[in-house]
Amino acid sequence: MNVLSLSSCRRSGGLFLQPPRPSQQHATAPPRQSARAAVAASQPWDQAARQAPGAERQEGRSVPPRRGRSSNGSRSGSTRGPVRQHGGGTPESDILRLNKAIAAAGLASRRGADELVFEGKVKVNGKVVKEPGTQVDLRKDKVAVNGREISTAAVQRKFYFALNKPKGFICSNKSEHDDGGEGRLVINLFDDWLARWQLRQARIACGGGSGGPPPRLFTVGRLDAQSVGLIFVTNDGDWAHKVMHPSSGITKEYSVTLDRKPRQEQLEAMAEGCLMGTPPVLVQPLAVIRDDTDSSKMNRIRVIVAEGRNREVRNLVEHAGLEVKTLRRVRIGGYRLPRDLPFGKFLEMRPHDVRRTLNVGADRML
Repeated sequence: MNVLSLSSCRRSGGLFLQPPRPSQQHATAPPRQSARAAVAASQPWDQAARQAPGAERQEGRSVPPRRGRSSNGSRSGSTRGPVRQHGGGTPESDILRLNKAIAAAGLASRRGADELVFEGKVKVNGKVVKEPGTQVDLRKDKVAVNGREISTAAVQRKFYFALNKPKGFICSNKSEHDDGGEGRLVINLFDDWLARWQLRQARIACGGGSGGPPPRLFTVGRLDAQSVGLIFVTNDGDWAHKVMHPSSGITKEYSVTLDRKPRQEQLEAMAEGCLMGTPPVLVQPLAVIRDDTDSSKMNRIRVIVAEGRNREVRNLVEHAGLEVKTLRRVRIGGYRLPRDLPFGKFLEMRPHDVRRTLNVGADRML
């Protein structure tokens, strides 16, 4: 049985992946059957896509290419300001839980906001409030944290970035590894941007305007320190939750360089899945595809997963008796990492990029 190649996928127009919902995922198909479906035999791509579990062509949902833009519609190297919009382009209500309002204003994480409230450091309309779930309307209520008032504009201003994460950086807002050692943070790559933002706010305040605290940026999900590629950075917790939660049906695509050219049975072993965690849970990829686009690098494959558990792809490769040399995430949902974006650089996502990320019908494999 031959392995489906990436070049044959492209010749056939690619694949739109629609993963099963969590309640149905891996429900009835035996592992060997799933493996043979995921590592498809040499046949027309449409037929293979119909047979693969959780993968089907989405009729009429392809997005036509935009002129003058990359395949994901983004432009790198832009000098324009960042996108400021409501979460994912959907208008938000001004009535919020108190802890959410504090977190959205960039003063603390959601957990840190709870602590500020419990410690009596938050006032609503001049009175100390110690219940994080208190509903506030920022159009009418005056919310102050340690004497600093939260503005409606600060809460509603959302920023979205796509970063090409370099090796050696950790996706955390704390500068420590699990073993207690110091590590370089992905957020540190935004220090210059934050400094420019604060300078602009200082100029606004000097001109009589209302400056605000810097946005509290965080990574959407994680990539381990040794992995590289696409990671989102934002201050929009609701959008981040939608991207990360399995119920959204968002798939993730990885380009993996192995220590040697994989054999057919090794690719099938990856597609069968492996047990992870305590208690052990079976994890299976949606597709394992041989990347034959470069004849000098026949040790590369593409792996597509739905949940994206910690070290899932690495565990699948090790289960097959192979070793990962490099692991690069190239796509999340409908957004693909621009090929010309250097390591350690980021671009500001346009509104259609933010929406497209959550468009399950746009997560096309190219």
